[in-house]
Amino acid sequence: MDYLTEATNEQYVLAGRDSAVDTNVATAASVIGSILGLIESHKGEGVKISDLTFTVQGCGKVGSTVAKELVRLGAKKVQTCDIREGASAIEGCTPIDDWTSASCDFLVPCANSLAITEDIAKNFPEGIRFCTGATNSPFCSPEAKSLFAQRGVFHVPESISSAGAILADSVEWYDIDLYQTVEPNLMYGWIRNLSQTKARKMVELSEKDSTKMESTTAEVVPSRTGDPIGKTFPEWIEENTQKTETLIIGGGMAGCSTAFALGEKNVKSILVERGSSLAPPTASSNGDSRMYRKMYSDQFFSKMQATALERWKDVEEKSGETLLQTNGLLFYGEDTGETVEGSVLGAKKTMENLNLEHTFFETGNDLAKEYPSLKGCEGMPYSGVYEADAGHIRASKACAAMAKIASDVCDVHVNTKLTSLKIHEEGVTATTEDGLTIEANNAVVAAGPWTNSVLESAGLPKLNLKVWEIQWAHYRVKKSVAASIPQAFHFRKGQSEQDGGLYYVFPESATESLVEDDDDYTYVKVGVDFASGGDLEGMESFDYEGSQTVLELMDGWVAEHLPDVEDRVESFTSPYTMTDDSYFVMDKLSDKVAVFSGGSGRAFKFAPLIGDCMASLILGDESPVELERFSASRSVLQTPKAQKEV
Repeated sequence: MDYLTEATNEQYVLAGRDSAVDTNVATAASVIGSILGLIESHKGEGVKISDLTFTVQGCGKVGSTVAKELVRLGAKKVQTCDIREGASAIEGCTPIDDWTSASCDFLVPCANSLAITEDIAKNFPEGIRFCTGATNSPFCSPEAKSLFAQRGVFHVPESISSAGAILADSVEWYDIDLYQTVEPNLMYGWIRNLSQTKARKMVELSEKDSTKMESTTAEVVPSRTGDPIGKTFPEWIEENTQKTETLIIGGGMAGCSTAFALGEKNVKSILVERGSSLAPPTASSNGDSRMYRKMYSDQFFSKMQATALERWKDVEEKSGETLLQTNGLLFYGEDTGETVEGSVLGAKKTMENLNLEHTFFETGNDLAKEYPSLKGCEGMPYSGVYEADAGHIRASKACAAMAKIASDVCDVHVNTKLTSLKIHEEGVTATTEDGLTIEANNAVVAAGPWTNSVLESAGLPKLNLKVWEIQWAHYRVKKSVAASIPQAFHFRKGQSEQDGGLYYVFPESATESLVEDDDDYTYVKVGVDFASGGDLEGMESFDYEGSQTVLELMDGWVAEHLPDVEDRVESFTSPYTMTDDSYFVMDKLSDKVAVFSGGSGRAFKFAPLIGDCMASLILGDESPVELERFSASRSVLQTPKAQKEV
């Protein structure tokens, strides 16, 4: 190839040389575009990617990329099949042995040519509606293709669905410098858009008649004369570039509260969230409830909570939603010393010093008498302190409410993963996995456990952050029992090596996502506040299944302390981003980039105030809170590499 390139004076050989563009991924992009075009053309019939069953036949470089992308885009059932053992084992997918006998809505052939015979086309399981993929000549004969069409299967040919690498070559032919320097995801986004448009056009021209699809191909596929299609690529990049004042990376508590605070100042922003929604289930801000309280061992956080509660009133007033519910909070248990959540005696001292209303229980028997459901307290060397003004926040709804308030000046993009973040004199430029370019004056990184991957892409030093697998569950309980279950934190010394000793329970009023058919029953939420899998460096090895040992510890705690609570009905594992000193990170890492991270399981209650702090950092205003203790330059946040460089 090098010889041919040199022999033709580097003009006539399209070798994909000296470029980060992966032609396999480019081909997968054209397959995905064709899939999306077919789905889009049938959206009037209620066709959604999340409702379809896909079969990806062939899991090589292209097929595996297609399968992973389908999962990322929201497909709930992706079947994978490959003759090589283990190749079809793709995260989020279901391996199958025989693609010809497995029912599906969408067949995606990405393996050998001529695989769809007349017999297969005739006897393929009922329900198939679409077919397109990376395979060249997937049908063994025109008769096989016709049989599929007569069965109502809409097929987009490989001249469109497998054209990704050729389209990339077209850019290489038209502008070799652009091809060698472009951010790859811009190329993939362009390819996907072209294929999606053509697939949709085919269905439109066929008048939604599958038997007419083949006859429309000539009207959709461009002729060999005229300018190369690659000539349209620079124009597409420009059309798919959005500009704003602030780019917010992350749609959890910190990102949504930053959008809220900037919106109050009429600052335009774009918020990108890699998950399927704001506060997605894969991140830590999701759920029915988070505690709020002034009951801290550290008076600083007690005072910070008082200020934040005033700002929560603003959020509720402007959104028209009730997001906070007062139901009190009990700290009880042994004298464990200070933990990530404080301690019973430390909280008592703060409440006394700040003259905050509270009730103190001197013994375990006193606690059991006040709260009949906490029978496990009887005879134990416990004390407790109760804050009547504490309560819980409707977490997911609070994130949505803050973003909604800011919606006039904040454009939200979900299912949007950044692949690069570049800092320059004028501001920042980000590229997404879908090929969108975002140009902003500055950026706020609020990416939780994905923080360091974003910082690394921007060429900024990583922070010493740890990711904890935090487990929690819902338990079924009679309403008569639930009536005396308080919102509570239990501090005790660990009973085993895996037992971190911190347990909590939310009352039934804090569980909205489960609906009980039996009028006599309801649910309570129980969780642990210690890591299941130790300190993780990031999300690469995060296990959403959690630890069975920790679930058993949780069940045992319920049996001991809430003996009248019944079975665990479901469990979850959430990623919490931690710092070694349990203080957040709220700081600027460069003139153009500010970061919030390391919420350490205690940040949500301060959300609107955190948004104010982040807005002040990015705008250069005075912060409503002293930020020194949240500095990114603290020694505990320096990675070994950074410490060595210093």
